[in-house]
Amino acid sequence: MRRVSPTLDLSSTEAREHEFPNDYGRVTQFVDELLAPGKLDTRGAIRDELSLALRELLLNAIEHGNLGLSFEDKSRALEDGSWKGLVASRAGMSPYGERRVRVTAHWRADRVVFALRDEGNGFDWQTLPDPTDPNSILCDHGRGILMARVSVDALYFNAVGNEVTIVKQLSCGEPSELG
Repeated sequence: MRRVSPTLDLSSTEAREHEFPNDYGRVTQFVDELLAPGKLDTRGAIRDELSLALRELLLNAIEHGNLGLSFEDKSRALEDGSWKGLVASRAGMSPYGERRVRVTAHWRADRVVFALRDEGNGFDWQTLPDPTDPNSILCDHGRGILMARVSVDALYFNAVGNEVTIVKQLSCGEPSELG
């Protein structure tokens, strides 16, 4: 699975753009609306996998992208019980509070593509720690990208690391590039 986004031909797709604030409480509702009946003509595993991937990536875009919180910041705050307060505090600060996550959904009969772009500085996705490493396995966070990756057919980052694109096949057959 490649991690750098190829040029995807999305010209024959129905596209919808959304802007999402840094609001943890609305993530599940927003994802449910994106995948509402009529937009996604499938049920069960495909919907569940897309829902999981979108929730994890949206949460990452908010906390690590828009709010600029590092893995270490989150580790310390989870350990001392201050995580919710830290997120709320950062969301109320400028420039973090004004940032948004832009979600673009491209729909075709056989597949969907979602691109999530945050307004943060990005990150070096090529140096992500391995969440299955024995030294990391007991950590209480750090598996969102892995969970998203195994839930979709393709996952790509842009070079800066502030945009992730996922592709999910909706029909049977081999996953392929859009185009």
